[in-house]
Amino acid sequence: MKCRIVLCMCLIWLCRANIKAQSCCATASGCNSTILPDLDKHLAGLRWTYSQYDNRNFSLDPEKNGIKNNEMVNTLELFGRFNLPKRFQLSVFVPVTFIHQYSSLSDTHDRGLGDASLLAQYQILNPVKFAAGKVKHQLRVGLGVKLPTGRYKTDKNDLYNTSVQLGSGSVDVLMNATYSLTYKKMIMNARLAYKLNTVNSSSFRFGDKIENGVRFSYVVRAGKITLMPTAGANYAYTFDNHNHHQPVYESHSHLVTASAGLEAYVRHFAFSVMVLPVLYHEVYVLAYKQRFTTEVGAFYTF
Repeated sequence: MKCRIVLCMCLIWLCRANIKAQSCCATASGCNSTILPDLDKHLAGLRWTYSQYDNRNFSLDPEKNGIKNNEMVNTLELFGRFNLPKRFQLSVFVPVTFIHQYSSLSDTHDRGLGDASLLAQYQILNPVKFAAGKVKHQLRVGLGVKLPTGRYKTDKNDLYNTSVQLGSGSVDVLMNATYSLTYKKMIMNARLAYKLNTVNSSSFRFGDKIENGVRFSYVVRAGKITLMPTAGANYAYTFDNHNHHQPVYESHSHLVTASAGLEAYVRHFAFSVMVLPVLYHEVYVLAYKQRFTTEVGAFYTF
């Protein structure tokens, strides 16, 4: 059971590095495509994320156009996973976000509910059945939806809204697949995900996003405590945004991040801390750059 809980929590954190650096970063919607293995208990918990970003205004107002903004985003996310019959699971993500944005012209704060997400997951390969000696395999696929529960706002002078938002204002589709390989105390996870965005009520469509990543973990047991150091890397590509059905050319981006952290497990409880440094971030017209991200989480099985 402990090994399976360790594997579960490892997969929870696999996707967190990655998708916040898009124009509507505060929704954390891309991270909602977490895939979890099959457990005999449900899972619930809280996850806190702190991120820093740089961006520049693109406005019709000459005083605001080109001004550099510094942004700090704190997100507290309620997460739940529930087992369903026939190899299915349902995951729920509800974020609350606190935003601080400041520049040479302004100092603003915003807070509120972000975009909630639902994700249905199906287990194709069962690690119990697909095992050869000390090697176990697992494969899961997921399909979900991100709901526009977070507030999206724009100013009449904005050419393209590049500020951090509580929500995207759109209903988006989440798709992914996760493969895990376990050998003795070593765990390897590989993940591929795609986020299909739709047009919001302001006729703005954030670019679709595709990402893939790999992560390695090692299980160490010390009495009743199980520790798991982890390290990995992730690549994400964001397609061009669209404004009033016209492409915002060169608004795409490439993002490469690393991840390093430590997780601890005591009976029904799990705790985690992780840092997510940016290795490479290439952006174009919408000069929106992720600088740093760190996360802390606490979870309970029932």
